[in-house]
Amino acid sequence: MDYKTLKKEALVALLIQRDRTIEELHKEKNNAHSLLDRLREGVNALQLSEARLQAIIRSTPVGICVTNEQGIFESVNPAYCSLYQYDEKELVGQHFGLVCDDTSRDILEELHERFIREGRELRGEWDVRRKDGAKMTILADATRIKGQDGRLKKVTFVVDITERKRIEQELTETNALLRKQAVTDGLTGLFNHKAIYSRLETEICRAQQQQRDLSVLMLDVDHFKRVNDSFGHQKGDALLAAIASEIRSCLQQTDMAGRYGGEEFLVIFPGIGLTGAYGVAERIREKVQALIVEPIKGVTISGGLAQYAGETPVRLVEKADQQLYLAKRAGRNRIEPNVL
Repeated sequence: MDYKTLKKEALVALLIQRDRTIEELHKEKNNAHSLLDRLREGVNALQLSEARLQAIIRSTPVGICVTNEQGIFESVNPAYCSLYQYDEKELVGQHFGLVCDDTSRDILEELHERFIREGRELRGEWDVRRKDGAKMTILADATRIKGQDGRLKKVTFVVDITERKRIEQELTETNALLRKQAVTDGLTGLFNHKAIYSRLETEICRAQQQQRDLSVLMLDVDHFKRVNDSFGHQKGDALLAAIASEIRSCLQQTDMAGRYGGEEFLVIFPGIGLTGAYGVAERIREKVQALIVEPIKGVTISGGLAQYAGETPVRLVEKADQQLYLAKRAGRNRIEPNVL
């Protein structure tokens, strides 16, 4: 089995695992929300004596705390203590800000005051701190009750979702990597053939709609086969990567470059006519000529430059390629525009 097949199968396996993990995360999140809903509704429905409320809280495996109007812990159940790694006596009588992360303490204190005052639903994901200083992420839900003394209290239900958030972050990073790999040439870091051609199609549509200039540059490394024959393919690859870096360094943020195939590169200049694109192309040519990738030096590059004039993407690339052919015939190490 060749490398490309292995890479493709590995990617498919990764995508399948990713989709399974996402499904599991959704189920876990829905289960947590459902559990907190049932607990909150149960406490709201009971409104029983303090003793009965405390009995329910202590027997529940979910972290629960009761705070007064000022945000002082009045009671915490064993699951809550275990979650934060505090003893009950270390929490009761303290402000709930003790377990908040610095980044969320102020907003949580403000939300607590508003919740006591207005009684609106309070649910969210927050970063908090355990006794040892370790950060964790919780899903918290709260309900407001009246104590036997008539004072309002907040009952908060807490579920640790730190691991779920970690997996979500890894999935986000994996998705970003997969999206990048799908459009990137692995050797040069530029767009791959499919991606740069897709960008060209998009830019042609924009040029038509906005009546603006568009130029394309086809570049080809001169005598590249000699480089591979003389120094080996590994050095040849290093040279292509270095040339790609020089191309990238000459472009504006709106310009795009891709490896079109082998030692060919396609550069797109949205909103730029031939004169402006020619100046950039010349800078690229000069930088490549001065490039040294030990022991390779004195490498040159030729380019064909074409301006969009209503053609299809295929025809526009052909125009640039024809100019590249003329540059090669004229002695190489030059840029040939179709019209100036």
